[in-house]
Amino acid sequence: MSKYLNDIGVLVTRAAHQSSEIESLIENEGGTPYSVPLIKIASPESWRKADSAIGELDSFDWILFTSVNGVNGFCGRVTPNGKNIRHMLPNKIAAVGPKTRKRLEDIGLKVSLQPKKYDGDNLLKLFKKERIKAKKILFPGAEYGRDRLIDRLTNIGSLVTSVPVYRTIPNDDVNTKRLISLFEDEIIRIATFFSPSTFKVFLNNLPREIIEKTLNKSVAVAVIGSTTSKYVKGLGFKTDIVPEEHTALGLTEAMKSWAKTYGIPENRRATQTFTNRGKG
Repeated sequence: MSKYLNDIGVLVTRAAHQSSEIESLIENEGGTPYSVPLIKIASPESWRKADSAIGELDSFDWILFTSVNGVNGFCGRVTPNGKNIRHMLPNKIAAVGPKTRKRLEDIGLKVSLQPKKYDGDNLLKLFKKERIKAKKILFPGAEYGRDRLIDRLTNIGSLVTSVPVYRTIPNDDVNTKRLISLFEDEIIRIATFFSPSTFKVFLNNLPREIIEKTLNKSVAVAVIGSTTSKYVKGLGFKTDIVPEEHTALGLTEAMKSWAKTYGIPENRRATQTFTNRGKG
């Protein structure tokens, strides 16, 4: 049976410890992943806000997690504050996707709310049914990042406390020579990005002439969700591939759909043409 990602090189830019899932999915569909980790996950510059929230966990009605990084950062900080993970059990916990939910359950926490479609919009719909106006919601997330979901919860009257529990930083060990050669040798057909910070580091590691020659032309830009898409478009580029479901599997399925029209070698058109019909 034909696999739509056959003979397609896919750039994987996620942190090294997070790349295996998307790489396996690409390989299962016949594609070839090329991993160049552009970012690393680090602790926030200060734990002050998180420590303060952990000290008053009982005052929150909900704890909201939108990523495994958020779970690891926050829950890993509970014990150093003299608390056991059981202190979180009275709280209702919401998770955006299955990976986040599984991580929470693996450490003994029960998830009360998770949307069937894994994105913030569908989680917001479920939250509205919970009558969360004036409810206190704790959101452990990324430093320097503002999740659109937080703004929307605030707009409907929720009292959201956002605390940084991790940050994404440039990977000091980026193999820039390998990254450049992958593009110069026309090996990459799709470049994937899971966060705005990853796209920023990507641009900083490629010469401008290569970027202008390849992105949205011979190389499609694939992003995991609306936040990254907005950032990419804000810099003047298009997002050719955006999944409806904001997961690694959803992104793989979106790449397959794109490849049905533009990616299969025997059906490839002039490299400039797919940008006219890709998602902008």
